[in-house]
This record gives sequence, C-alpha cells and structure tokens, in this order.
Amino acid sequence: MTERELLIECIPQMTEMALEIQKMTPDQYLEFKKGCLEEVGRSYPFALGFIKKVYQIIDWSLV
Repeated sequence: MTERELLIECIPQMTEMALEIQKMTPDQYLEFKKGCLEEVGRSYPFALGFIKKVYQIIDWSLV
C-alpha cells in the first residue's frame, strides 16, 4: 500500500478528528497536536512523517 492509498483510506478517521478538533479552542488544539506529535515521535518515529501529513490535511480542512 502506498502512502497515498493509506491517506485515502484514513479519510473517515481524519474527518472524525477534524470534527472533534473543531470543538477545541485554538490553544487546546495546538497543545493536543503538539502532544500527539511528541508521542508519535517517541513511540513510532517511523510514522512521524505520515502523522505530520495527516495534521497538514486536518489543518487545511479547518481553514
């Protein structure tokens, strides 16, 4: 599976995340995002690039 295929497969989960993030204040979201990226970096460093792309998509969708 390519990264693109995986991103497409994750669209429903990203949509759910975006809907929950909309309920947060901007500061809460930044703290949530920072914590998530730090945890992924520690636990699954090979996945960090992918997760950053997921957050780029979510950030774009929230504009």
